[in-house]
Amino acid sequence: MVILRNSLSSAMARVGALFTARISGRIPIALPTPARNTHARPRFFFSPGEWGFLILLALLAFIPRLILALRLDVSTDEPIYLAAGNWYILLIKQLNINSPHWLYNNEHPAFAKLLMGISINIARHFHASNQLFPARIPSVLLGTLLVVAVYTLGRAPFGRLIALLAALSLAISPWVVYFSSQAILDTTMTALITFAYLLTWHAIRQPRLYLLCGILIGLAGASKYPAALVVPGMIVFIAYYYGLLRRRLPVEQRPALPWPWWLFGLCLIPLSFFLADPPIWSDPLHRLADSLQFSLGHAQTGHVTFWAGQIYNHVPPWMILYVLFAKVSAFITLPALFFVIFAVVQLGRFHWPRQQKQTSEQSSTQVSAIASIAFLFIWLMDVFLLFSQLNILVGTHYYLPVAPPLFLAGAFGLTVLVRVLARLLLPVRASQKTAPASATISPQPAQQPFRHNPPEANSTGVPVSSSLFSRSPS
Repeated sequence: MVILRNSLSSAMARVGALFTARISGRIPIALPTPARNTHARPRFFFSPGEWGFLILLALLAFIPRLILALRLDVSTDEPIYLAAGNWYILLIKQLNINSPHWLYNNEHPAFAKLLMGISINIARHFHASNQLFPARIPSVLLGTLLVVAVYTLGRAPFGRLIALLAALSLAISPWVVYFSSQAILDTTMTALITFAYLLTWHAIRQPRLYLLCGILIGLAGASKYPAALVVPGMIVFIAYYYGLLRRRLPVEQRPALPWPWWLFGLCLIPLSFFLADPPIWSDPLHRLADSLQFSLGHAQTGHVTFWAGQIYNHVPPWMILYVLFAKVSAFITLPALFFVIFAVVQLGRFHWPRQQKQTSEQSSTQVSAIASIAFLFIWLMDVFLLFSQLNILVGTHYYLPVAPPLFLAGAFGLTVLVRVLARLLLPVRASQKTAPASATISPQPAQQPFRHNPPEANSTGVPVSSSLFSRSPS
């Protein structure tokens, strides 16, 4: 047992070191210098081959959602949202802002219902047989975009393999697919707030993306109020990176504090929320207060539900664990639990090292690695801690915003576990044993179809491979 424990500890240390060496190119430590005589494609435009792969991924997510949207019976809340969406579109066409019909279903904001109403009105031009399927189309499309965004936006912080595994898991998860096929508010909220959180990573390189983050946060909150529970995680990561990690970088590599972009992004949150919620236009303060008061009153009164063999008016905080372990595969939840342990160990080793690193190259590499781990760890802890405080649980869709970070953490933990087991069980070639330590940094950049800037370089000018799980000497 002692030998096995020592072997496992040694393997974990090697995996942590390999992760540190491999991930350093994923965080914009310093603004990259474009290579001369090169004409990179714009950042969000892809080659034909890349577009083909994204289309296949989108179809894999879209088809099961479309099939369920066509076949599922009407759920409890769908008729209410359909009626609200129809009222909103009719009143907008009439430019009637003061109508009392705006207050129909005012306990929830309007944006997701507006999308349903727009879809229903477009479907009328094609003589649709009913309104239920057109109302479900926004959820189907946003559920599909969620899968694609987890891959495209998640590659930079987590690597292609982790992002792909998480996207594929979200694409075929029965729990996620089911609620992405109904005309409910939670799918729209989940997709928009996930886009906003993932863009927070990219905004470190391009601070103007904080404006888009602010708009997406406002639209997510205008779909359903619990979207605000994800915002503290975004603030904590930004404060952590600029407040702690930035100080660990050499002075010449420290990014400037983007105060103007932060201020403009914060201003865009209430502005986009207001524009996307027409029911509050005529009397913003009072109508918004009434809407929030209804939600708070509902939370205080409680709602009779049956969970885990018992009847609850208010569910306990541990109910989120019960629901997720029941609805999500153990191949996701157990590796995600391992990721939490792995992240705590790596964060502890970084902030309280046994011996101080001497070179700025090592410091920059470690900052890059720990930023990626902290980005996902903070997101996961934020949604678990705050969504567990929702004391009424009418349906498991209340926990839907937990799915993206949970699936990413599961993919992350699974790949690390596979790497640990491979190091323990597979023999190391003799040629790898005699390889120099510097060989862990590949002189060739990793293939990253969606990374259009030149590969990041370390202080020696050698491009650092950002493929976490490519084979390299130990």
